Amino acid sequence: MQTMPEGGEAAAREPQPQPQPQPQPRAYPAPCLKSLTTNDKYETPPVVIDEILRYVPRDALVWEPFVGSGASTAHLQMRGFSTTRGTRRDFFQQRTAPEGAILISNPPYSTKERVFAHLAELGVQRFALLLPLETLGTRFLSNFRARMSTKLQLLVFSGTRLRFLSPTGTDHPRRRVPFTCAWFCWGLDLPSTLEFAEVRT
Repeated sequence: MQTMPEGGEAAAREPQPQPQPQPQPRAYPAPCLKSLTTNDKYETPPVVIDEILRYVPRDALVWEPFVGSGASTAHLQMRGFSTTRGTRRDFFQQRTAPEGAILISNPPYSTKERVFAHLAELGVQRFALLLPLETLGTRFLSNFRARMSTKLQLLVFSGTRLRFLSPTGTDHPRRRVPFTCAWFCWGLDLPSTLEFAEVRT
């Protein structure tokens, strides 16, 4: 007859520790703006464009390389600005910047690093890009800033977060984007390096 070691019966009855569930990464509610496919094509509300146009000379030629449905270009023209898409339909195939133009655009966010690299390659000095504010902390932006002769200026949309237009340039998605947006500007005459705006979208 085998004997159980002292304390063995109590140890046998002691419950074994259960594995703890691992925390899951945070999932943002859809639509999370700017993925590589359809969500990369959400477009800029007119009131957001109007905020940056305060700092663009009325006689300026506006270069809008990411036209999408054309709603932003139509709004720029309605405001009295001359516009161009450039000489190529694909921005990344553009070999020179349109002479004297100011680039104003909301690029596909999945391509923003490539956009800055191509702007540097073209030597563009005057532009405004609508981007997530978190872009400010990226290495590629830090490298780009070091190459520029003028300083970065920010026009930040504070308060309620933005709702962009659908790919058709018309209706709004139900939910707002889960991040703060800003116009990242070079060569424009903002009153200071950091400005704020509040709009209803």
